[in-house]
Amino acid sequence: MEQIIVYTTPGCTACAAVKQYLEQKGISFEERDVSKNEAWIDEMKRVSGVRIAPVTVIGTQAFYGTFEQQRPSIDKALNLH
Repeated sequence: MEQIIVYTTPGCTACAAVKQYLEQKGISFEERDVSKNEAWIDEMKRVSGVRIAPVTVIGTQAFYGTFEQQRPSIDKALNLH
């Protein structure tokens, strides 16, 4: 399976929803809380073009927006449909 990274911020309900969804599906991912590492903010922007969490990166694909906006793309990228 491709590497999955979820860029998050504290108190972000959409971030929590993405993480909970992946956990419920039994999918391993790395969480990068951008409030703890400024380099991760730059990295998140470089891969997605945005500076607002959550950003979900699956391999070379990056998805952003609310969980509801990301879910179809996450499902397709992980063959969960």
